[in-house]
Amino acid sequence: MIIVTRSGITDAELDHIRERIETLGMRTHISRGGKRTIVGCIGDESLLQEVALLTLPGVESVTPVLKPYKLVAREFVADRVSSGLATTRVMPLEAGSWR
Repeated sequence: MIIVTRSGITDAELDHIRERIETLGMRTHISRGGKRTIVGCIGDESLLQEVALLTLPGVESVTPVLKPYKLVAREFVADRVSSGLATTRVMPLEAGSWR
């Protein structure tokens, strides 16, 4: 999970966000930029689903890193299944050909 803070967040607000996440058993990584600070949440994102992070003071946006449908996505399938397209022959066409 990536939390982007509002511009001008105070250290107290940032500490509150960090402490709230760490009390759930996750680790945090703080990255300070010129105008905003990003808090990376490391660990099981499902722990944060019950927490209203957007309501915490100083939070501008919350972005999940893992897609909720990852378990059925192709990159997570143990045995890759062929779609059958590999066996289809494609014939090249030449300019002016009607085939």
